[in-house]
Amino acid sequence: MPERLQHFSGYAHAHFARLLAAAYAATAAALVLLHLVYGAGIALSGKFAAKELSLSDFEPVGVELVGEQSAETTTDDGQLIYTGAVRELYIECAYSHDPGELVAFYTPKENYAFGTNRMVYAQKCGDGYRFVFPDSTRQVRLDLGIFPSVRFDFAKITVNPAGWDRLFRFGGKDLFYGLLCPPLVLFLAVSLCDATLALPRRKETVTV
Repeated sequence: MPERLQHFSGYAHAHFARLLAAAYAATAAALVLLHLVYGAGIALSGKFAAKELSLSDFEPVGVELVGEQSAETTTDDGQLIYTGAVRELYIECAYSHDPGELVAFYTPKENYAFGTNRMVYAQKCGDGYRFVFPDSTRQVRLDLGIFPSVRFDFAKITVNPAGWDRLFRFGGKDLFYGLLCPPLVLFLAVSLCDATLALPRRKETVTV
């Protein structure tokens, strides 16, 4: 065993950059595989199936429905609340005048209190906007700006839009752990190896 540790320690000190590059490659492959397996599991489960919605699928608060796919805010805090398993909400709409910033709140349970700690901003996506939520989301509140008397005409409302590209979410956490873990694990492994080799060895006694 000491001989193997000495060989690893010597190689690691001489070729640390090479080992680090290999560790980064292995970490990247592991992250891709993890997301592939997780995304495939979601797709096969049907838990987040794509669904086209109408305004009748929402609970309006401070909003008056003026058509099958049209609504007008009656207060400065118009809301549309949807209950169901949601990973992503995609909308395409036109409005009578600028409503201000569009945001959405989410909760892990139905009739759970909404709060700014669970809020996402609209992301421009093609002709519409997308809101991305954690997989635990079970209720969403879409806030229609900050002005009353704004009319929204929705051309499309979709929860969990289909597409393999939408199943795989590489985010900030992946980048953080992908950059931090390889050098940290390699450094700890080499340090532990060196510390083990530095321990005094027990002399073997030979009995005749």
